[in-house]
Amino acid sequence: MKRIILCGALIASLLISVTVSLAQGIEDVQKYPSCKYCGMDREKFAHTRMLIEYRDGSGFGSCSLHCIAVDLALNIDKDPKAIDFANLKMTPLGVF
Repeated sequence: MKRIILCGALIASLLISVTVSLAQGIEDVQKYPSCKYCGMDREKFAHTRMLIEYRDGSGFGSCSLHCIAVDLALNIDKDPKAIDFANLKMTPLGVF
């Protein structure tokens, strides 16, 4: 019985987080409709899209991990603040 309750609570929390992520994802695609490096449509390929925020307030919406890596390599002087993987949740980056 405890497993059923735990599974139900887990499923409910996942559904809530997905709903919130989808609402935030629309805003993300409107701000960055296509990848500036390869031109890929970020809404069409939403399952791989990513977003990075830098500490200086700038950001970049990419189509994939590859283009995020390109942006990080070209902007090596910028300090990343958070990275959003496929619109699941912003992952804060600590100071190393």
